Amino acid sequence: LYGMKQAGHVWNCTLHEKMVYWGFTLEPQFPTTHLKCEHCIYYCKDEYGTVVCAIHVDD
Repeated sequence: LYGMKQAGHVWNCTLHEKMVYWGFTLEPQFPTTHLKCEHCIYYCKDEYGTVVCAIHVDD
């Protein structure tokens, strides 16, 4: 990934796959769609509570 022009995008795609695998979604009301205003905020809600995870990639 390092040195590639599209490294940030590739990293985001890889991380997105893992976050969804771990049970996170991009929008709590509509788990099959992304949050239209921000593509890097993930939610995970279960019987123990809610986790909100914000991801930032700096170039």
